[in-house]
Amino acid sequence: GGDDGGENVSILSPAAFGAAKPRKLETWHCTANRKRVEITKRDYFARETFAFAREEFLVEGALPVPGV
Repeated sequence: GGDDGGENVSILSPAAFGAAKPRKLETWHCTANRKRVEITKRDYFARETFAFAREEFLVEGALPVPGV
């Protein structure tokens, strides 16, 4: 096969996946439109938004389920 230019990542410690029980619950909201996907952390004191080009999430030209 050829080089697809992807990332190769490994995790050497199970601690990277977090605790078995959540310590602090957070509210996140995801929206997608024709141009981009936005993920917003909703907090009482502050709001954090991350925006990505919609193309980064497409699989064979469409958003995968449950992303639709």
